[in-house]
Amino acid sequence: MNRQIYKNGTLAIHGRLVRRDLCVEDGVISLIAPVIEAGDAQVIDLTGKRVYPKLIEEHSHGARGMDFSIDGADRFDQLIAFYRQQHVGTIFPTLMTDSTQKMCAQLDEVVKSAKSNPEIKGIHVEGPFLSCEYKGATPRQFIQRPSLDTAEQLLEHGGGLLKLVTVAPELPGALEVVRFFVNHGVKVNLGHTGATYEQTTACLDAGADGFTHTFNGMRLMHQHELGAGGCAMLSDAYCEAICDGRHLNEHTVALLLKVKGPDKVILITDSMMAAGMPDGEYRLGSLDIVVTDGDARTKGEDSRAGSTLPAYDGVKNFAAFTGLPLEQAIIAMSENPARRFGLNTGSLEPGKLAEFFWE
Repeated sequence: MNRQIYKNGTLAIHGRLVRRDLCVEDGVISLIAPVIEAGDAQVIDLTGKRVYPKLIEEHSHGARGMDFSIDGADRFDQLIAFYRQQHVGTIFPTLMTDSTQKMCAQLDEVVKSAKSNPEIKGIHVEGPFLSCEYKGATPRQFIQRPSLDTAEQLLEHGGGLLKLVTVAPELPGALEVVRFFVNHGVKVNLGHTGATYEQTTACLDAGADGFTHTFNGMRLMHQHELGAGGCAMLSDAYCEAICDGRHLNEHTVALLLKVKGPDKVILITDSMMAAGMPDGEYRLGSLDIVVTDGDARTKGEDSRAGSTLPAYDGVKNFAAFTGLPLEQAIIAMSENPARRFGLNTGSLEPGKLAEFFWE
């Protein structure tokens, strides 16, 4: 048995800091206690260190000049290494809307890479069933009406790793596609949408339980029509949030937390290949992107095109925007997505994977 004892650290457990020893056996947390006798175990002294669960990134398209929608599995090892540097223990590679053939081919590449990269615990497909009006940095020519045939192909090529799909509720056939994915164990986010409150609620009733990059790429609330943005606030669904200070104003982030509560906000980066890279010209799927002062925008249309935000910076921004201490802010990128997707990680407790970091 491979056994390590982490001693004298301060652990972030469910939003509280406590001084505890932690025992890991064969990659799983086996015991947390005030004092653990080392015996013949390897001892790691964490005096003066705070220990946090590793981050869960459910929505990222790429970084370091690489893109999950473009590159092959042979480059994904380098990409996953970047996420590790950002304290990410779980990544859902997120595919852009493209032709069905291309999306299926990229799903095959991600599934192949997951065999050697345990950080890949799921896949997020953002589309192709999205609104043209609220497409943002989505190539219009590849947007489709919801189709069970396309949904079945995505599910098949997802190889059991497809965990999340983004759908626009107002499209004809959206309800059938939402029900199809939910019935096959795939979570559904609502996003890139001009849906009314009633259309959004119908998809939530059909099993959707989240919103993609909340307030971005969606119809916002009006006093006479809540729209998708207002429905996100009123519902019990999870709300993704990009905390780069560009996609959401800091006061909007504070409002989101106050309305949704700490258990329903999920931090994401929505990062694209320019994350961790200098300003310049890049790609996001099939689109040309220009990054200026770290702000990514589509060339020609000038729509914001994801972010260049590193994951841990997003957590620290969330803490700064809301006044939460870091041990509570980090829950939005660890415990919350773990609970939503039933992942055996995201918190420091016996039985969970030993995926944590200290500083």
